[in-house]
Amino acid sequence: MNPTKFFKFVVSCKDSLTSIVLDIRQDDAQFCLAPEQILLHCQSLVKLHYISRVLQKHAAWTPSIAEFQHMRLIDLTLQLGCPSGTFDPSPFLKSAPNLRRLSLNGMEIDVRYSVVLSSLLCQHCPLLSSLHIAAEINEEMSLNDTAWQVQQMPGLIEFSMSDRFERFSGYVYSMKLL
Repeated sequence: MNPTKFFKFVVSCKDSLTSIVLDIRQDDAQFCLAPEQILLHCQSLVKLHYISRVLQKHAAWTPSIAEFQHMRLIDLTLQLGCPSGTFDPSPFLKSAPNLRRLSLNGMEIDVRYSVVLSSLLCQHCPLLSSLHIAAEINEEMSLNDTAWQVQQMPGLIEFSMSDRFERFSGYVYSMKLL
């Protein structure tokens, strides 16, 4: 679908759309409808799953949703093909205080950032109950460090983390918290 027509469609249905699953597989750099544009225009959304490799061509992309609060969004998946280490999910976390399910793919995780991410989630997403992270995991990072950070989130019930580049054979960490 033509990107302009798609955006016009989204804007025309903005008050009635509650769920969008967008999987952009084309390598056309013209299709650069960023996830924050969808959130800004569709305030009735409850679920946004945004999967794209297109943003990797825009290395300087930074979400521009400062001071915006999307009160209805409870399920967010961001799978972005950004160059390694350039995706910062904090603008999305700060703008969606009612998130219950979050899936992130396309960022770099080390011990320092796991502390920052845990703090952001506790502060801005207090209702979060399910978290999945597929990231480039720093080799120095310990699963014990991650588990401790995750346990600081009081409402979290499900957590899984995997290395998106599979440097570690079968490296998937998953737990149910009681």
